[in-house]
Amino acid sequence: MAEETLVKEALTDQMITAGAELTERLDRAQWPVVASLWLFDSENNHWRLVLASPAVNQDGPRESYRHVSNALREMNTGVQLENVSVVSPEDPVVQVFRSAYRTGRDIEGRRVFRSAINGHFVDDAYLYRILPMAPAA
Repeated sequence: MAEETLVKEALTDQMITAGAELTERLDRAQWPVVASLWLFDSENNHWRLVLASPAVNQDGPRESYRHVSNALREMNTGVQLENVSVVSPEDPVVQVFRSAYRTGRDIEGRRVFRSAINGHFVDDAYLYRILPMAPAA
């Protein structure tokens, strides 16, 4: 019987650098990034760069993707828009990470590998920024 072996897609140094650079570019463009992380999707065997911003709630996803697309166009990293998800700061994935990790505004870089966070399994992730939730106005 033939056995199928699935090789996990690697998070490359180029991807790590690109995620940090994109986050910095969005900061400079004043598109507020409250969470930025690479997240491995084991079901589909690929990495997604997750960017959380209140702009998603205020301006909508289409306008948010436009900002990200403009920033990506200025970069030469190989990261494509289809590898990026823009989400609300209230997104459940962001909330899971926020419950266990917090960073400052600086881009840090922390690997989270095969961990359980509040009952949610994280196969693999690379965190740049996870800001605490702003108090309600």
